[in-house]
Amino acid sequence: MIMGVNNNKQIYNEDLKNNRKIQTVFIKPFLNDRLGNLKNEKVSQFIDGSEIICIYGMSLGNSDNFWWEKIVQWLKRSSDHYLMIFKYLGDEYSNAILSYQSLIKEDEDIDDFLTRYKIDDQIKEKLSRQIMFSYNSDLFDFQLINQELDKISV
Repeated sequence: MIMGVNNNKQIYNEDLKNNRKIQTVFIKPFLNDRLGNLKNEKVSQFIDGSEIICIYGMSLGNSDNFWWEKIVQWLKRSSDHYLMIFKYLGDEYSNAILSYQSLIKEDEDIDDFLTRYKIDDQIKEKLSRQIMFSYNSDLFDFQLINQELDKISV
């Protein structure tokens, strides 16, 4: 995993903004390119070849604009492309969010997401049907596996 920013516009110190060493360490797409690991190209190919993309644990912020812009373009290419975003809201929402509240929250999050990428209203309506959110999912809660293993006696 690479921690950093999406581009040098997110570095506010003018002395550091165009420093090649800082770019190498902190600008994620630049670092991937410099490492020569073809990560950007490989992930781009995965995105382009997908019908459904599930995002779990990825920032929805500006530091991942490189990928979000690719995903928005991918969504625009086909109404058969779907994006599922698993989002953690915090413990205060744990099992307390009602189904109608989660629908309202999902509408707000979809609108915020599409507004961030300056999608016009006509396309926004189409894309909003292709994006879904799941909140505080236990998708990777492996306690279920451990509970089953505890039942097995040797």
